[in-house]
This record gives sequence, C-alpha cells and structure tokens, in this order.
Amino acid sequence: MHIKLSVDRLKSELTNVASKSLAHLDPAVVEARGLTIGGVIKIGTDFSKYPIPARIGECYAEDRGTGIIRLDRFLRTALKAKVNQEVEIQTLDMVPVLESVTLMPPIDVSTAHHLIEHLQESFMANRTPLGRGSVVYATFHDSVAGTTYKVVKAQPEIGVVSAKTRIHVEIPASGGIKADEGVTFEDVGGMQKEIKLVRELVQLPLQFPRSTASSASCRPAESSSTARPGVARPTSRAPSPTR
Repeated sequence: MHIKLSVDRLKSELTNVASKSLAHLDPAVVEARGLTIGGVIKIGTDFSKYPIPARIGECYAEDRGTGIIRLDRFLRTALKAKVNQEVEIQTLDMVPVLESVTLMPPIDVSTAHHLIEHLQESFMANRTPLGRGSVVYATFHDSVAGTTYKVVKAQPEIGVVSAKTRIHVEIPASGGIKADEGVTFEDVGGMQKEIKLVRELVQLPLQFPRSTASSASCRPAESSSTARPGVARPTSRAPSPTR
C-alpha cells in the first residue's frame, strides 16, 4: 500500500526528549486506509537514499482532510524533506528485531557513562523504529542533555531494538553528521519574532548593505531633549530674581 502525503512540521519541535520517530497523519487517511496507531511505516522521497521507518502517532483533529503528515525535524533531516514536500509512505506488516545497529554521532561520545546501556533502554522504552539513514535524538544517562545519532548500518535494514540487539557507536573522524546547508527559516518551528529580528538585523544588511546604510542615514536625529537610558534629563529652571 503506497500513500502520498504532504510534509508538515510538528506543533512543538522540542529536542530535550528522546526521539520516538512518530509520524502524525491526516486522520481521514488513517481511517480510509485502515492504518493503525502505533503501526510502523516506511517513508520515502525522491531525495532520500533509503526509506526511513516511523511509527504512526496520534492524529490531530484539525488535520482532517488536509492530506498532511507531521514529522519531527530529525525525520525530515533523514528524509531530506522540506515542509510542503510530497512523500510516499508504505505500511509494514511485520517489524523484525534488529540483530545489530551502528550509530554515528556528530561528536565523540565514547566517554559518556553507560552510553550503550542507556541507548538500548531508551530505544526499547520508546519503541523507536530504526533503519539505515535514520536520524534520532537521545539523551545521555541521568541527564537532560543529549545528541543526535545517524544509523549508518542496520541488520536487518529496518527493525526495533531489543535486549539482544548489538549497538555500536562509532567515533566520528571529521564531524560525523554533516550540517544540512539547505535548511531554511521555513524548517524552524515557532520563534517568529526571533526570525524576524535575524532577518532585519543580520540577513538584510548582508544582502542589501547600501539600502540598509541609506535607510539608517535617513533616520531623524535624536532630539537633544531625549536623554540616554539611565541618564536624567536636565530640567530648565526659571532665572532667579535679581535683588
């Protein structure tokens, strides 16, 4: 079963919790196609090298009839998918247990305490489906801090982690996961005021330096009666009467 949907971001893009690789589909599509909440699907695009697995999450009522699929930024990164881009999903009847999985972090995490054990427990608790090319976020042991991991090898190619799964974390030679230079402001969830400030104070002066300079020169000069912050404005006193 192949279904085409349009990508949208999650309502919240928080990264201080471990990834569950959830995909939230248009509820009308879920009902019409007989999909099951909690089931695993494969997602593909024209730009992704491998299909990326995800678990169907709870549907949002306001998404009914929109034909969208909400993905977190880690799934979008793995798929190289932008907002409003069309993706194709395929259901999986059976999800095998992974015999082994190799992860590549962006930094050297080999000194992290109980790393392998904690990753195994986290993936099992969250029932995170993994496949070659997946990008997931995981916290460190007894910490709210964490990092991303890219699945570079998996046997079989798609599955879930069990207590018997062998997890190997590689040490990046030169940077691990490469930054996606194609990310735009459209990929950022929320922070509209901050994005507007970045555009006005950073992007526009760099793109149009002459226009920015001329607009700055046209600003009215500051009134002498206006004091700087923290400086009291001088008050005028009537001249004292002469005796």
